[in-house]
Amino acid sequence: MTLPVDIGAYFDSLVARVSTAVIVPQVPIARSEDSFNNCHDNATKWVAEHPEYQVVRGWLLWPQAGPPYMLHAHSVVIGPDGLVDVTPLRESGLHFLRHTGSKEEFLSLAKRYAQHIHGLDFTL
Repeated sequence: MTLPVDIGAYFDSLVARVSTAVIVPQVPIARSEDSFNNCHDNATKWVAEHPEYQVVRGWLLWPQAGPPYMLHAHSVVIGPDGLVDVTPLRESGLHFLRHTGSKEEFLSLAKRYAQHIHGLDFTL
């Protein structure tokens, strides 16, 4: 399956917007060990139970001070009070960058590039 975007250009555009990344507050709810690393399903379930929310797709940055950046495909939700994360994270304070394309494009990217290192410069 071919991806709907040029991968290098896509991740370049994310890194170019790194200054717009935000820390998304966690929803203080009890979660099981299965909730970790299951953000796409967690966000979808949350929206099904809370119709005033919508899923927001994007990427967690680690570390914030890159480059290079480790980009992790991640889903959060947005509701009346703004963005919230319904998935427990093993490391707090990670910054989130929104995906700017379609849901289908994101899911295709996330399947192939769930974790992607970007911003390395090999020209030295």
